[in-house]
Amino acid sequence: MKTRLSIDDVLELDESQRRSLRLLWTPRPCDIAVALVCRDVENDVYEPVVFAVGEISITPHGMILGNLASEALFAITPPDFHEDEDSAAPSDQDDAIETQLPFAGGSFSKEECLPLLDIGQMLRILVQHHSSYRIRLDIAPERLTCTVDGEECGPEELCDALWEAVRMLL
Repeated sequence: MKTRLSIDDVLELDESQRRSLRLLWTPRPCDIAVALVCRDVENDVYEPVVFAVGEISITPHGMILGNLASEALFAITPPDFHEDEDSAAPSDQDDAIETQLPFAGGSFSKEECLPLLDIGQMLRILVQHHSSYRIRLDIAPERLTCTVDGEECGPEELCDALWEAVRMLL
């Protein structure tokens, strides 16, 4: 089950949507985010770097997000970031995250980052900024159904359905 946005999900946003997403996001320690780091100035090549927010500093130039130390990162890494050896082959999202986590040290301006929101963060954004939005979760021992603004979806589609709703706010 997908529990968080992928790098591709946030990178497909246009610049206006990215600015709006940054405004809706209040970074907290242990949030997972992606920063676009310039790797080739001449050719304007940027590489996404996934990191966990550690220290948050407010400076005259804006908010600075420090990367969580690699030892602490393994303690908070969500289960969907690492595949068990017995499970199915990792997805592209897992491959991208596994090759970049942990990225120890360094810091990024919030303006360079995009959050890889999880289901809870998307629910919080929708409740805080779109009070008329209707979300209903029905949990039974053998079945989980989700109704997001009148559209029923299963647990496998919940993350994507919530992301579509958040994108409408952007």
